Amino acid sequence: MSVSTAVLPGGWRDRLVLVESDNTQPGRGYALDPHDCVVSKLVAGREKDTMFADALLRAGLVRPDVVAERIELLVDVHPLVMKRLRDWIAVYHPKPDVG
Repeated sequence: MSVSTAVLPGGWRDRLVLVESDNTQPGRGYALDPHDCVVSKLVAGREKDTMFADALLRAGLVRPDVVAERIELLVDVHPLVMKRLRDWIAVYHPKPDVG
């Protein structure tokens, strides 16, 4: 995934995860926060991406409430795409009834 092609939630750079171990020496790298990665995959909307997001949610590797929050941090995303994302995450994170 390239930063120039990925659609990512606002603030994603502040949430990068350092990847460093004995196996990466002398180098180190940064990876996307898993929630930001899932949102980017959901924006892409391919079947393989939604299956990936579903697997991470079901395995408990990402939290649906955080994914829902990150969806709202997207900018310049078409309203129909936003609706698709909100509808998709609502299956995992239904909003409470108001009133």
